[in-house]
Amino acid sequence: MLNELQTLKKLIEKGDYDEESHKLVADYEKKYSDIVRLKKLAEKDGFRQWLELMRVEIEFADRQLAEKEDLTDNQRKDLFATKRVCRKFIELLTGDEEGLKNEINGYIERNSEELADYR
Repeated sequence: MLNELQTLKKLIEKGDYDEESHKLVADYEKKYSDIVRLKKLAEKDGFRQWLELMRVEIEFADRQLAEKEDLTDNQRKDLFATKRVCRKFIELLTGDEEGLKNEINGYIERNSEELADYR
């Protein structure tokens, strides 16, 4: 389990927190569980190949944008759209563990005074 999630869980369990706070921890635990499941799925050959194809598409778009000076505005927009879509698929299908860590840390920071009493 993520260190950040363990920390938050301990702080919420120690304190006199409402049901909403406990639900928040449960939601974070589910998100983390989903990320772990996606990472395991991403280890499968077919899935890994598909993710690699998405990465290759991003690299291709980057090269085209960097090296081709004669691209039209529409071609540039299409390449940027391709990169956005591929990145979104990669994020959706591999999970955003770093984003979850940042979300949990943000919650801890926003509530640091309240949580400080339980550290």
